Amino acid sequence: MKINKMHFLDATRLLTIGENQLTFQFMRDNQLNKEIILPAGYQYLVERFFKHDIPTDSETEYAINYIEDELMSNTELQNNQENLYSADKKLINIFHKNGIEAHYQSRKSIEDLFSQYARVIIGASASELQTNITREDFATVLVLREIMHHLDFEALTLIE
Repeated sequence: MKINKMHFLDATRLLTIGENQLTFQFMRDNQLNKEIILPAGYQYLVERFFKHDIPTDSETEYAINYIEDELMSNTELQNNQENLYSADKKLINIFHKNGIEAHYQSRKSIEDLFSQYARVIIGASASELQTNITREDFATVLVLREIMHHLDFEALTLIE
């Protein structure tokens, strides 16, 4: 299913997980109403928290605490009956690398993907994943998981 990224009639939030920042664009009736940017992009997290090629459990916990603090710093970020979309190429590529082709991702499917990466972090063999694990990919999946959980989104629709 292809979605025209310029046609949003419902309350919609567009997510981009960039290198140094998260960007949330609030759309209504096909108009940008607001944009909130947080310093929590994937490369920012890697450089600040991940000292090892495969982040340790404690490095991951520090990153989670930081992401949670950033997400909870602005009450406007909490889901307000919005649909979450992303055209983020890196994020889409991570799903594809892991054999996930569906455009619609439930919170559970995102949690399952995170769990695959987390098992490697806590010591399982990296060969369990269908793809190579990188710190940048892990940081991206971690951010997405925290967004889904703490901002209370039920699903993400990927726009290609």
